[in-house]
Amino acid sequence: ELISKEKNISKFFFDVAKGYKNYKKISNWITSEIYKKLNEEISEDRHINISAKDFTLLLKKYDEGSLSQAGARTLFDALWNNGKCETVDEIIERLNLKLESNDDELDKIIKKIVKDNPKAKADYKSGNQKVFSFFVGQTMKATRGQANAVKVNEIIKKYLED
Repeated sequence: ELISKEKNISKFFFDVAKGYKNYKKISNWITSEIYKKLNEEISEDRHINISAKDFTLLLKKYDEGSLSQAGARTLFDALWNNGKCETVDEIIERLNLKLESNDDELDKIIKKIVKDNPKAKADYKSGNQKVFSFFVGQTMKATRGQANAVKVNEIIKKYLED
């Protein structure tokens, strides 16, 4: 109902859907992020300030793990205010939004964190599952929040369960 309520939003949805088939995700972003921006506008002309092409690329990069949820929202805000001056990749680079997904580098970082915290590792092995969050936090701190969370969890499990 929210998407079909306004012609420009409906058109935007279908333009994005041509290149991105997760209709539920498109709908969720439109009803949350896009409506939030449109509701902030004072004028009667509720214009979507992001191209369907750029929005599609944002969703794809988020799905592939190149962006965190917070990074995707930051990119969305930058694109909304961009005035079409920069490409999606230029904004990602400028704002340093790309997640670190180099497995070898993450492996080294996490191996050192686990090695430097033997008590926390022992606590985890004795059943304290909350300690896992500690290792995730330390990894995110070491990578300045730029690590791919899925890969971080996989690698931490590997080192905690050996």
